[in-house]
Formats: sequence, structure tokens, C-alpha cells
Amino acid sequence: DLDINHRFSLTAFGVGTKAGWARVLQGACGKSPQNHSPKIVYLRSMTALHDMTAGELLAAYKSKSLSPVEATDAVIARIEAWEPKLKALYAPDFEGARKAAKASEARWQKGAPQGALDGVPITIKENIATRGVPVPLGTAATELVPAADDAPASARVREAGAIILSKTTMPDYGMLSSGRSSFHPLTRNPWNLAWNP
Repeated sequence: DLDINHRFSLTAFGVGTKAGWARVLQGACGKSPQNHSPKIVYLRSMTALHDMTAGELLAAYKSKSLSPVEATDAVIARIEAWEPKLKALYAPDFEGARKAAKASEARWQKGAPQGALDGVPITIKENIATRGVPVPLGTAATELVPAADDAPASARVREAGAIILSKTTMPDYGMLSSGRSSFHPLTRNPWNLAWNP
């Protein structure tokens, strides 16, 4: 038995609604009305929302099978579950991200995305300035002064509609691959918390 509440990706079907999925799945399971011939449908379980690629998210937004709000909430939930153990983020702004996701959702509903990344949740390395957030460069030796403007990379992803969730930590001046920083706690490896990256 297939659970129609689970999201599936179907080859050659552009079905985005729960009712539409139910009809396709009925046909695939041989439960279609007698006057319908059975159809062969290839199903594959869709990737969890927090693991979807930018391309998968954008395609789902375009088909209206997923919204930027749903994707952003899923990524934030995953962060909230793991960040206390991983310690990989600096200056998260989930309130701002949710506000940006709602604005993105409204643009997608009108069929007018802002740019190539509209609604895609991202993080940015903490040495790349984002307006209003201090740039510690991974070290306790820097003065924590909020950045006056976005760095060009941050400005471009914002213009493209990306949703900046947080900055990611780095070692002092980015000089070590160990994840050790005099400013941030030691970042842990997500596959083995006993290790650092």
C-alpha cells in the first residue's frame, strides 16, 4: 500500500496536488475504475525537504508542489535539531529567513520569481559580509562591528532571491582546516560527533 500523504516524484507526470497524486497512485496500484486501463508508473521516494538541491526546490516551487515557506521551515527544523551538537553556525536569523520565505512564496504564487535562487535557503561563510552582522573572521581578535553593507557575493544571492538563514563558522582567519577557532566553539563532524571537520 502507498501512503498518498508521502511526497513522491513521478516520471512523466506533472501532478502537484494531493488529489492529483491520489488519482495517479490509484492508477498505479490497479484501483482505477474498470473503464481505465492500468498504467505503469515509476515511483521513487522524494528526498527529504532539508536535503533537496536548489534545482529540486526551484522545480517544486514552479510546479507549486512545495513552497519556499515549507522548505525554509524544514531546513530550520533540521538546524534546530542538530546545531546544538554541530556548532556550525554563526548569527542565525530564522525570523528574517521566514519573512523572506513568505515574500518568495508570494512571488512564486504570482509566477514571478525574483531570480535564479528565489526561495532557496542558504548559509554564507562568516567571512563574507552580510549587512548588519559583524564579521569576526573566526577569531576573538577582531572587533565585532556590524557590516555596513553586503559583500558582492551576499548582494548577488539576495538579488537572486536566496534566503539567507545564517552564517557558517570558520577557524581563525580561515587558516586551519581543523574547525578550531578562538571565537567560535569547535565545530563537529555531522557523520561522527567525536570528530571535528
